[in-house]
Amino acid sequence: MPAFFTLAVLLAMPVNSMAAETLPTMPPAGYDQARNNIPHGQINSITYQSSATKSQRKARIYLPPGYSTRNKYSVLYLLHGYGGSENDWFTGGGAANVILDNLIADGKIQPFIIVTPNANTSSISDSKLPDDILNSLIPYIDSHYSVYTDRLHRAIAGLSYGGII
Repeated sequence: MPAFFTLAVLLAMPVNSMAAETLPTMPPAGYDQARNNIPHGQINSITYQSSATKSQRKARIYLPPGYSTRNKYSVLYLLHGYGGSENDWFTGGGAANVILDNLIADGKIQPFIIVTPNANTSSISDSKLPDDILNSLIPYIDSHYSVYTDRLHRAIAGLSYGGII
């Protein structure tokens, strides 16, 4: 067998492979249940000026337990589904803050910030939403919170309608 072929086969092999049947299929019990014996993050309401809509817009921000301006944090911009609001991921059944508090307390993730804008189509048109997020909300967060501003530390995700961006 030629040496380059052997090397190609070795490089193509996964470094850390697991059989699919050994991977978890359900989250552990209580992953989304508030625990009193751990530190909790803060959820704050914010208002920012949108250049896309020429109006004040609402959003919520989750700051992890121990948030400090001495540290930099990654940011997840998390969008709600159709007809929802900036509250849905925290009080509308999403429990994002509870899940993050638990994962941070268990040492399973590094602390990061979640921003949930109001992307409801009754308050902003579909075509203006990307401009609002990219040119107004993200710069607002970058200038008011201690966050990394590069693409490796910033993500956007959404549920249903919130996945259109």
